[in-house]
Amino acid sequence: RDVSDHCLILLKYDDFDWGPKPFRFNNHWLKNSGFQKVVEETWGSTMVAGRKGFIAKEKLKRLKGSLKVWNKEVYGKVDAKIEELTNSIEILEVKCENVGLSEDELGNRKEFFDHLWLLLKSKDSLEFQKSRSRWLREGDANTAYFHACVDSRKKANSIVDLKKDGSWLVKPGEIKEEIVSHFRRHFDEVE
Repeated sequence: RDVSDHCLILLKYDDFDWGPKPFRFNNHWLKNSGFQKVVEETWGSTMVAGRKGFIAKEKLKRLKGSLKVWNKEVYGKVDAKIEELTNSIEILEVKCENVGLSEDELGNRKEFFDHLWLLLKSKDSLEFQKSRSRWLREGDANTAYFHACVDSRKKANSIVDLKKDGSWLVKPGEIKEEIVSHFRRHFDEVE
């Protein structure tokens, strides 16, 4: 560092593959009228042969896939959908003030409001479920706080390294293997 006043910074980045993300059930799905239809159609259309436990596992696996696709279609890009609906409502409101609205336009406006209300409630419900906080229920919409709660829970629940017999395991594969072997030893039947 001859003339520069900058200090050298070393950055270590490990992009570990922890495997597939676990499936999360979102409580706000229950309020959507299309949810029950997706569940019934997927469950009824899945034909699997084998033991009852295997059949249930396979049906749940296919249901999980269907729900992920449905969730992406209905709730994907929620902020963009909210903005689009708000703009559509605003256009109809301006037209209502200037010219008036036809029956079709009044129906569309009501439909837009209903869909907007559903998306806003779903977004709040999802944030509340992620943060597991009572503040949202009590009326505080401090999103920075909720994001901090979500990040804090994620950090507290993650296992980034594990100490075994005096040495540290840091690779995801090693950590998974040690956890599985620990619980396998713990739950093995005593003969």
